[in-house]
Amino acid sequence: MLRNKVSISYKSKQETIISPATTEVQVKLLAIQGSRRMTRVNITVDNTSPLIAYLPWGAWIDGNSSQDKDAPKYSDGGTFTGTSKIGASAKITFRGTGIWIFGAMRCNHGLYNVSVDGGPVATGSGFADNERFQVPLFSAQNLDFRTHDIIVTNSPLTSQEPFVDIDFLVIETETFTANAAIVQDTDAAFKYTPADAWATSKLDNATSFLHSSGHITRQAGATVSFGFMGDKVEVYGTTGPDNGPYQVQLDNGPVMVFNATREAFHGGVLLYQTSGLDAGPHVLRLENLPSASNPTSLLAIDHAIINSLTNSEGQQEESSPCSCLDPPPASSPFPYPPAENAPFEGHPKYHYPTEQPA
Repeated sequence: MLRNKVSISYKSKQETIISPATTEVQVKLLAIQGSRRMTRVNITVDNTSPLIAYLPWGAWIDGNSSQDKDAPKYSDGGTFTGTSKIGASAKITFRGTGIWIFGAMRCNHGLYNVSVDGGPVATGSGFADNERFQVPLFSAQNLDFRTHDIIVTNSPLTSQEPFVDIDFLVIETETFTANAAIVQDTDAAFKYTPADAWATSKLDNATSFLHSSGHITRQAGATVSFGFMGDKVEVYGTTGPDNGPYQVQLDNGPVMVFNATREAFHGGVLLYQTSGLDAGPHVLRLENLPSASNPTSLLAIDHAIINSLTNSEGQQEESSPCSCLDPPPASSPFPYPPAENAPFEGHPKYHYPTEQPA
């Protein structure tokens, strides 16, 4: 198993600028932020998330029980993404200070390479005579708190051990509070444009949406803007064969493009995450970008999760950590979770422990 750990000095300092346009509520938020230390939290990301770009298209397959009798041993009901093509890669984009990549170690799995932000390449092996599932294949800790790109490349040495797969990720990030609130897609914080381009009834796979409620568009250029106060945000939706590319922009920052196309439908999928923001207010904008090969591809919005220090009156609220995914096996050779007593949080469909696993 890969034991190389990537470690880059972690910088915790942040600069806050108060301008004449800063509101009284923002000043209160900034004062609260300045008096509190940031808390490390963990987000679990399934293999179906567009935060993982599998390349080239068609080289990776969605694992399922009809193809693999051991699929139920993977997490989230047996979902995983695997490849046997030499040179096929998975690019993971996230904002945080650490990451754990989980997969399987099996008798037909071989070598893979991993690089962090274009740095030195580490090589690991997924081979095991006694097959193991939901084990960490790679970890990187103490990274600078910013957006990172991790690239996993399949590099087998023999045709008998051609595979590598990804089951799920655990991302370590930071926030000023572990108090997370779920915002439903019907909340006034979401603005859908044009309104008639978004459907809310007769949704396919409606039960896969939180409270069976979602917004879907197939119109090119249709957008959704989500306004929020807080230092951390996650947006959830769907991936599948009918989904396509979309772009994301936070405030007036850089535009990021993701692709939600997958072989099979998946609900409750993380479409975007970021943290370490200033007090706000912020506006997160997503736009549907159908491709020429699939001009009617859709963008689906399920709900958002935000972390905020205050309520609408600018008063500090009590912290109440969420709960998340089952812990990894106790035999895991990597420290987990990365921070002592780090609260867990994530999508409500997962069952997370309230205490750090032993």
